[in-house]
Amino acid sequence: NCNKCHDHPFERWTQDQYYQLAAYFAQTELQADPASEGQTIGGTNVEGAKPLYEK
Repeated sequence: NCNKCHDHPFERWTQDQYYQLAAYFAQTELQADPASEGQTIGGTNVEGAKPLYEK
């Protein structure tokens, strides 16, 4: 993605737009749902199941 360093001549997103969007999402915070405490999902035979939410 060229937008991190400079505006690319063929990319429709400018460098300013890239960092504006990044700044918007940097303000958000992930919060755990108490109902999902202890629940797991998928996983492999080697790693086992993964928690729905990691602290």
